[in-house]
This record gives sequence, structure tokens and C-alpha cells, in this order.
Amino acid sequence: MAPGDGVVVEVEEGEVLRAAVLAYLPPLAGLLAGAVLARAVLPDAELAALLLALAGLTAGWGLSRAWLRRRPPRYTLTVGEAS
Repeated sequence: MAPGDGVVVEVEEGEVLRAAVLAYLPPLAGLLAGAVLARAVLPDAELAALLLALAGLTAGWGLSRAWLRRRPPRYTLTVGEAS
């Protein structure tokens, strides 16, 4: 590899889709689950619904972060001439 060489990063469509699902679905599911849980347990407590929704969002974010750190998207690097 020399200065001026081009680098191509290729990621398959399936890997992009898998990474997007793992990044966005658990936080969204946690947000909705927290709000539904608060609504079922304490129907008139809006602050509790907000706090449980935020707790679910945070838990989902942590879960998706752990999954993506354990199995990051696969990619291939190709070094060639700059175009």
C-alpha cells in the first residue's frame, strides 16, 4: 500500500440490513415496551410512562450495542489504483 492508492470498502446488502435491524429495533422495542408497561401498571401516571419508556430505550440501546460489538458487520477491503 502506497500513498495515493485507492481503498474500496465493500459491505453486502444483507450485512447492512442486519446491522440496521440490530441498531434500531431493540431501542425502539424497549421504548414501546416501557411505555406499554407503564400504561398497564399505572394508567394515569404520565411521568412513570415517560421514565419507563426512557429506561426501555436505554436498555434496548445497551442490548443493540452489545450485539453489534460481539458481531460487527462483515466487510472486505480492496486496495488498488486511485480512480
